[in-house]
Amino acid sequence: MMQDTINSIRVTLNERIGNPFISATIIACVLLNWQLSLLLFSDVPYDSKIEKIIGLYSDSSTRYQNFLVIPLCFGAFWTFVWPAISLAINAYWYWMKANISNVKLRAERKKKLSEADAAELYSMIDAQESRYLEFLKDRQNKIENLSKQISELMNEQIAFQNEIGKYESEKADLKSALSRSQSELSNVNEALSRAKNESDVNRRAFDDASSRAIEFAEYLPGLKAITNAINQATNHQASEIWILEEFNRQEPSFSRGEQQKMLGFFLGLGLIKKESNGNITFGERYQYAKDKVLGKDSNSPGITVL
Repeated sequence: MMQDTINSIRVTLNERIGNPFISATIIACVLLNWQLSLLLFSDVPYDSKIEKIIGLYSDSSTRYQNFLVIPLCFGAFWTFVWPAISLAINAYWYWMKANISNVKLRAERKKKLSEADAAELYSMIDAQESRYLEFLKDRQNKIENLSKQISELMNEQIAFQNEIGKYESEKADLKSALSRSQSELSNVNEALSRAKNESDVNRRAFDDASSRAIEFAEYLPGLKAITNAINQATNHQASEIWILEEFNRQEPSFSRGEQQKMLGFFLGLGLIKKESNGNITFGERYQYAKDKVLGKDSNSPGITVL
């Protein structure tokens, strides 16, 4: 059943295509819309094809003429007018051939013609042949012109397809370059962000170190007073109250609050420390402060820095 339906459709299509009016209309439509044919069989992406087709037929009058008016007029001309013209041309050829044949026949029948009659007869024959040859030559020229136009259209088609390929290649190169530029820009932004973060961290560390160095320099007289007090104590251990009293005796310019603040500051740095019995003695970092800040000739016990 399905095979019969397919065969029926195939026969119908063959009959339709065999119709001279439909065939001529289709051929005219294809020739008029040759750019559409190129786009349909080209390697251009579908979205680009759709954009170009919309651009070609954006004008409604162009669509109306290229797909309806001109193809139908050409089909009507080819179906109804051209056969009459072709018939007239063929009739003219047959008439011309018949005249030539009649002339030759009459010449053969009249064997005894005068020289003047024979010359006139041959002149008529030559004239008929000349007109016939001129007609053939004109027809041949028209055929050659049409062939030349077809060749030019094919060359334009090839050039147009090459241009499309070149534009697509340039478009792909530009997209690739844009992608690389965006990647490089992203890497540069990440590097700048990391550098900025590192700069902020270093600046904060520098500010903190500067602040502590300034504070340490301001508290340096207090450190000397505290270390002198510890040196005077038994076993280099003294209570906080006794150290503060010695501190006040050696550096009376500092208030009790400032003295306690300095004592806490040096405890925090590890230069002095509190023992389990509550007494204060030298810390592990005191040896470094003694050598680098107070000087190696300071009267203090030799404590090894860890």
